[in-house]
Amino acid sequence: RINSAYVTIPGKYVTIVQNSVIKEIKDKFAGISIRDINSGLMLVKDIDLPENQTIIDIVPENFILEDGQTVSDPIGSFSGSFTLNAEVMIADKEYVKKLHQIFKKADLEIDGIIPNTLAQRNLILDNNELNDNIMILDIGAGNTDIGIFDGSRFIYTNTIPLGGDSVTNDIALVLDISVEEAEKLIRKPEYFAMMLIKNNVADGVVAGAKFNSLKPSKYST
Repeated sequence: RINSAYVTIPGKYVTIVQNSVIKEIKDKFAGISIRDINSGLMLVKDIDLPENQTIIDIVPENFILEDGQTVSDPIGSFSGSFTLNAEVMIADKEYVKKLHQIFKKADLEIDGIIPNTLAQRNLILDNNELNDNIMILDIGAGNTDIGIFDGSRFIYTNTIPLGGDSVTNDIALVLDISVEEAEKLIRKPEYFAMMLIKNNVADGVVAGAKFNSLKPSKYST
């Protein structure tokens, strides 16, 4: 039986706030402890929060020790203080409330709420790509989620009301075919060539082209 789960949230409900705090250490010779880290996280979440927003997550970016050294994990380091740079994720309070209500009806607890593209970053990128500057596009039927990463920093996310259905409908309109035919056209490249010819769109577009290049790839469905 599943008792709890992590939940993703669309980018349009999320705002990323960059914040930095300095945490003083009582005894630098004792080494930075997990308690010091948790205390720093409590400080970094202390931001001016709009009434309709709530904090859903804090993602530490890095820690800078008093000697200027930047580390990802400062536990055990000897330092009189550290600077914590982090991304504070805030989300629409009403949307988060509805999520909790839905899961409560299903008798499930929410372990955490994560922006869609942040969750996908950890799934689709390998270790060599995690520090690259990238943009992730999650194209759904009606919406596309955007996530932009500056190295390890999650700097922007949003949702645009444009998805795969929009592309299919536009193709159907331009070629004057049904939506079902347009869907086949997208999935089968060889069908695309036939539809171009059928609709007299091929002149000057595929004339003289090698149709071998239109063969479906191994990823076609």
